[in-house]
Amino acid sequence: MDKSQIVLHGILMEGKSPKIILCESLNTFPEYPFNIKYFSQPFYIYENHKNLEINMYCDSNQYNNFETKSQEVYNDSWTSVNATNYVNYFIDESLISEAGKYYSIEIKELPDEYGNKIGYKDLKAKTYIPTKIPITIEQQKDVINYEELIYNNSDTLYNSVYHISFSDPVSTDDYYYLSFSKVICSTDFIMDTVDMDDLWNRSAGFSFNFNSTILYNLKYGEANIEGMNFVSDNASAGFLFADESFNGETKIVQVEIINRQEINDFGYFVVELMHVSEEYYKYYKSVYTQGYSQYITNAESTQIFTNIENGIGIFAGANMSTSYIKLEPNP
Repeated sequence: MDKSQIVLHGILMEGKSPKIILCESLNTFPEYPFNIKYFSQPFYIYENHKNLEINMYCDSNQYNNFETKSQEVYNDSWTSVNATNYVNYFIDESLISEAGKYYSIEIKELPDEYGNKIGYKDLKAKTYIPTKIPITIEQQKDVINYEELIYNNSDTLYNSVYHISFSDPVSTDDYYYLSFSKVICSTDFIMDTVDMDDLWNRSAGFSFNFNSTILYNLKYGEANIEGMNFVSDNASAGFLFADESFNGETKIVQVEIINRQEINDFGYFVVELMHVSEEYYKYYKSVYTQGYSQYITNAESTQIFTNIENGIGIFAGANMSTSYIKLEPNP
């Protein structure tokens, strides 16, 4: 990689202070696009921000009180006994992102106490935070039983069908990420009071279980989404898509949840609809396309999209609506 470039990663979410990450590694694409999580720990350029001047702007406001913090993250793909690690980021907690507003960022390298600089160019980027799009979930029919062979054994499965709907804004190009993930409770809690950041980071009294035996299958039914499917062992199943085929209309997505009979556990499916900026969509679309092309013999390499001037990475806006499907114990 050209040493004049560094990687910037920052996703601005409504109601939160953005976390800005800077590093030298190309291995910084989050497995779960809404959070700070890595396949491997990147090498960070700066242990602190003494040699950086970070400024963010919104309207006529300037934010430059950035400090360094660390966040504990958990990665199921790591083979070590302790799969917990720490990610350093820059944050100005006086800046709370707002929907419907434009934001820009400028980062300059300052000389150290000896007047030396590494030689990185100044970084610049801008983005927009879309409005929140509410979602509605309706169960379409009662639970039904049917037989199916699973690993050469006959199991009774319980099938539930849900319609997830939302209204797309008129006369604008809009982009979305719709995801599903399952939460198993280890303590009693009220789902609506949960901080989703704590949920993703495994720092509360419950856990995600994406490969639990209670979940035999999650599939999208007749109203399938024309988009890119992001699925991994430790990420939610979801789709990144644009509104080209339903601009200004109500979109209905049919989801089928299948549970196995012998499991007498219960939990929740978390349904999240992110209304994302164009930069967010283009960035993760290019990441997906590049990753998928490795399985195609004659595929051409794809350039990863970036909106970072003099650097690489992503500075983008997003807004998220969350709802839940409660899974009751099987009879």
